[in-house]
Amino acid sequence: MTKRYSTIFIDLDDTLWDTQSNNKEALREIYDKRGWENHFPSFQHFHDIYLPVNNHLWDLYAQGKITKPELIRRRITEPLATAIHVDEATATAINDELLAYTSAKTKLIDGAKELSEYLHSKYQLVIVSNGFEEVQYKKMRGAGIESYFQHVVLSDQVGTNKPHPEIFSVALQKANAQPNEVLMIGDSWTSDIVGAKNSGIDQMWFNPHGASLGEFSPTYVIKHLLDICRII
Repeated sequence: MTKRYSTIFIDLDDTLWDTQSNNKEALREIYDKRGWENHFPSFQHFHDIYLPVNNHLWDLYAQGKITKPELIRRRITEPLATAIHVDEATATAINDELLAYTSAKTKLIDGAKELSEYLHSKYQLVIVSNGFEEVQYKKMRGAGIESYFQHVVLSDQVGTNKPHPEIFSVALQKANAQPNEVLMIGDSWTSDIVGAKNSGIDQMWFNPHGASLGEFSPTYVIKHLLDICRII
């Protein structure tokens, strides 16, 4: 028998909101606006440099190994370093442009809107995200999903990132829920799945690309968001 939950915690970036596609579109706009085609063979060449650097820095940020200002600066300066030198002020300005462009994008992961409607009709929904406060609400509002969530818990507000137990503790307090009443849905093995398990919360790993399991088996594994509707 499927366990009954009162509350669903759900990640935003790359679980509901298509971060990779939206960020790539926004980065292309910055690339064109700032004339970076004069410094790189193609946008795709630049993106292939940018993406692993950005992902690595976000991993470090989630682990508390770098600060938000360092993430903001380095994710601009390091991919550009082979062709363009930018100082800290310019890097911050470019990042501000990138966040503004990104937060205006509205592409969702396939099935995200339908899933949000389904879950909203049955459960208390709480966004638990490591994203920046200045853009997460804009992203949800622009994509038309903000109204489905009773609470939004962001690492910026809490002061710690998933997988740290503190952000899950704050989310539990806001939801007035016990860990055994909650299911966490997310795409990040480390931040969402390990973080939830360490906080005594059941986990549903959104794993669309069939990545290998880590050191334990999560409560559920899905490849498509709408698979959730057949499970809970």
